[in-house]
Amino acid sequence: MSGFLNIAGNGFGSEPAEDALIVGPSQLNNWWLCNYRELYRNEPWYDNSSSLQAAFGTGEHALIERFLTTGDRPAFSGEAMEIWIQAMLHHPKHPEDITKYADNVTLLTVAAEMLGAFELWLTSYWQEEGQHQPPLLTETTLRRPLGRLPNGREVWVEGTADRVTALGETAAMGIDWKTGGKGWKRGKAESNVQHTVYGWLVEPMIQPHRVVQATYVVYDRQHQVWTWNDKRIMLTKDMTYAALRSMWDMARGLDAEIGTASPTTRGGFGDGRGWHCKAPWCPAWNGCPFKFVIQDKYSEEERPTQMRWSL
Repeated sequence: MSGFLNIAGNGFGSEPAEDALIVGPSQLNNWWLCNYRELYRNEPWYDNSSSLQAAFGTGEHALIERFLTTGDRPAFSGEAMEIWIQAMLHHPKHPEDITKYADNVTLLTVAAEMLGAFELWLTSYWQEEGQHQPPLLTETTLRRPLGRLPNGREVWVEGTADRVTALGETAAMGIDWKTGGKGWKRGKAESNVQHTVYGWLVEPMIQPHRVVQATYVVYDRQHQVWTWNDKRIMLTKDMTYAALRSMWDMARGLDAEIGTASPTTRGGFGDGRGWHCKAPWCPAWNGCPFKFVIQDKYSEEERPTQMRWSL
């Protein structure tokens, strides 16, 4: 644990050093699925192209962000499609030109669904709850030093808080927008590390407030409904420490380029290959030798060299 959260007076500047290791909650969620989804990230064959499902989430998020920051609402599907295209082109982690993935009819059809979901967000979550919550932060990217590795390398945590609102004079709630093909069960919300890490990450910006609760506002595409009341998580100091410790251990593994492959589902309970270890869902699939730990029909498949979307 040398260096973990040993921050005070330890020579950190206002920005990470040039060789700093910068990690985030999405990386940790990936790391928990399989370490090599992150360890192979810099390989030339690593393919981080978005699936249509993931890109839908980015587009929906862009519509909500635009409304919260400017008050603007798209009037028709074509406008929503352009917002979506631009959001993907300027994605901070992996910018993509989605016009190469699908024809205009497909993009416009998905954008129409996206716009319908946004209007539903307005008439359900926003009118019922969101507009009544005093905002502290909206769409704010933050970095905070986590510690220094034994070799002297800085480790920083980075993330973008969708929204943080006040619950009183000192308490606050973190809010995150999500989409899913079938919605989220509560267990998925509880096992997502974002709420604990973001709560710690935003603390310096919202004092005297402290994040004590997180809410995932999730769009279920199958049933066309937004849900959030069953996805509220109360945060504790133990949860925060455990999440940051996991982040630290991941940083140590990334720095040393050491990890463990996990082709099976978490826990392995006879469930065989996990969804994350199949060609469509693993960006490291084509070059990963560990997929052959399970010699099944999936291990022989190849991830397409060019992403193609269809309805």
